[in-house]
Amino acid sequence: MTDYVIVNKNTSNVALKLPILTALKLTSEYYQYHFKNRAPDGINYIKSRGFNEETIDKFQLGYSPSSFTQLLAQSKNAVWRDKVKKSIGYSLNDDELTETIKVLLELGGVVKSNEKGSFDRFKGRVIFPIFDLDNNIVSFGGRKINDEAYGPKYLNGSDSPVFHKNEVIFGEHLLNRLQKVDRVLVTEGYMDVATLHQFRYETAVATMGTSINENQIERLFQYTDCLHFCFDGDEAGIKASKRAVKQSRAALSGNRKIVITILPDGEDPDSILRSEDTVDEARDAFNIHLNNSISIENYLLNLTLDELNLKWGQDNQYVFASLLNDVVKMPTDSMIANKIKQFIKIESHRSAQEFENINSLELVQSFR
Repeated sequence: MTDYVIVNKNTSNVALKLPILTALKLTSEYYQYHFKNRAPDGINYIKSRGFNEETIDKFQLGYSPSSFTQLLAQSKNAVWRDKVKKSIGYSLNDDELTETIKVLLELGGVVKSNEKGSFDRFKGRVIFPIFDLDNNIVSFGGRKINDEAYGPKYLNGSDSPVFHKNEVIFGEHLLNRLQKVDRVLVTEGYMDVATLHQFRYETAVATMGTSINENQIERLFQYTDCLHFCFDGDEAGIKASKRAVKQSRAALSGNRKIVITILPDGEDPDSILRSEDTVDEARDAFNIHLNNSISIENYLLNLTLDELNLKWGQDNQYVFASLLNDVVKMPTDSMIANKIKQFIKIESHRSAQEFENINSLELVQSFR
């Protein structure tokens, strides 16, 4: 696609932001219109997953028609042209405006171009808009519902001047910024988040197909002192839980804590919550799993034994050294760090080992 007018090497991301956000909002309205008026397959799929009208409206679900060029044709739409022109702030002739709209869709990660031309990368998918903290739509996630859609089952928008996958947390815009909540429930995907919200777990969030990172964890702790990671019991979910715990250590200041739930293999929040007849029964069933969580300090102990192939009672000296390596990655005022140090002190005495000797720099560094 040709660089045109506002799109050139000298165009700053600041200058591009409002036009791209305008194009993405128009795209979301286009997807929502097709979902509600012209997409029986999309509606049937969402209804088959048990989503009600309140959830559909809350997450502004949409549908991308199974057409390569229908979205691009909106560059001729009078409403689109008027709103994009206003967002740019200066006049363009008809051809320039048409091309600029196409470029904005490509920059926004919605349109993809190759040697065959340009097309809607989400065609044939149910659409979940992705919001920033100012409630701007910055990208989309798409769920494949039939063989007409190419690519993986779940597809996220590409990084853009207004969207970076490793920064955005799906559902964060719905959290209460004015008052801390008891916990934030961190799950694996936007389908899980939508389901959990429908079943009154309204502090559920998810990352955008990437491992949660330190910055995201620190941000979520602005809403709560307790993060609850809830991951599927398959290999991917177990790996995700390990990465999340390791990324969390530096954020555990003060009374902050983390608990982890690994669901049974083959289950996810949706399958558990949909297995019961009423919302209350579903919550009771899911709460059994949430209440069977493990604290981060116990998780780190089990992780040490597993990853280093150590045996409790035989290799305690090395277990303690590894745990102390976790401690040094935590803030000095960390309640969790103090719990781990107290555990080591008690257990080292129990096994006739001196706590001071275990805390030697050489032994701790051997596990870094």
